[in-house]
Amino acid sequence: MKKRVLVVTPVYPADDIPKTDTPVVHYFTREWVKMGYEVKVIHCVTNFPNIFYYLIKPFRDLIGSYEGYVIRDHPYVDKEYELEGVHVKRIAMTKMKPHSRYSKKVINATIFKIEKFCEINNFCPDVIIGHWLNPSIEIMPELKHKFHCLTCYVAHWTNKRTVYGDRLINYLNDIDVIGFRSIFIREQFLNVYKVKKPSFLCYSGIPSSYLDDTFSKDFSTIKDFIYVGTMIARKCPAQIIPALSNAFGQDPFTMLYIGTGEQLSKTKKNAIRYKVEQNVQFLGRQDRDVIINLLMKSQVFIMISIEETFGLVYLEAMAMGCITIASRNGGFDGIIKDGVNGFLCEEGNENELSDIIKHIRTMSEAELLIISKRAMETATELTDKRVAKNYIDSVFNTSK
Repeated sequence: MKKRVLVVTPVYPADDIPKTDTPVVHYFTREWVKMGYEVKVIHCVTNFPNIFYYLIKPFRDLIGSYEGYVIRDHPYVDKEYELEGVHVKRIAMTKMKPHSRYSKKVINATIFKIEKFCEINNFCPDVIIGHWLNPSIEIMPELKHKFHCLTCYVAHWTNKRTVYGDRLINYLNDIDVIGFRSIFIREQFLNVYKVKKPSFLCYSGIPSSYLDDTFSKDFSTIKDFIYVGTMIARKCPAQIIPALSNAFGQDPFTMLYIGTGEQLSKTKKNAIRYKVEQNVQFLGRQDRDVIINLLMKSQVFIMISIEETFGLVYLEAMAMGCITIASRNGGFDGIIKDGVNGFLCEEGNENELSDIIKHIRTMSEAELLIISKRAMETATELTDKRVAKNYIDSVFNTSK
């Protein structure tokens, strides 16, 4: 008999969902379907009172550029659809303001809808998996007692201050297994909440089609750099320009920026300020296939974000053989081993970044090829299929 998996998440893709919303949960669920699991997803999407959309309309683009995602000008409605074999039930949940809890009335109504959805589909889950805290952590315990099944919460980041306050520990105590999106998140989470639960690491993966072990880059002269991501302050795109300017002086280099956001203007001003505007190109938002092609042509990928959960683009860059520079204590610290298969830099530290770039420039082509090959080998271990299998196996096996 197929094992049944119910996923509760506030973020999930659909035709009418902005492309800036991460599809990471779907990358897991579609693989589970291929593996023979019966999977249903509850997408708890947030709505606000209608007056909110009217008042925010003049500022949507400005707020969106700062936050790094599209700000809607309309509410969603409940909807059912299928995406690559995954049955999705969207439930619209209204709250009064952003970054706040839902009312108990809304939570109870949502739980009722989920129970009705499962009843209509003759679906009794073996496990309920929740991504992100709000509202998953509040919904799962109620469903657990209804269906008498396992529950698993996946932590995407650790924040000492949440909308649940001291109540959060009570919700966590009712969870059977906890998944962590990185080693750093696990360490911080357990340090803050002191919860003793079975746990596992829940990494993302990339399509196996991205992998080519015969591919090799030319590292004879280091000069081609790339950044891919939203141009927001937390991602620190503007700090790359002074780091490159300091590391190269008058020597030539190229820097490609892929993405849009409020830091675009500051980054362009930095290019002018440091007199390297001829070296820098801003290509805006690009399709994934175009990005992969640009990564393949680049030598070094840089993103030294603050509080980066995982950052799938790091893995894509490694798969393309890029010398990858990521944030220390971020989501990729542990996957990237400093100086082995990439480099780690303090979040947003342009001086340390400059030192790393200078060091890379002094390395021999043979040394850089070794790091590039190791990066590609790391990516090979983190394909969509492998990480999805490890994830679901860990949920069931860790709980025993």
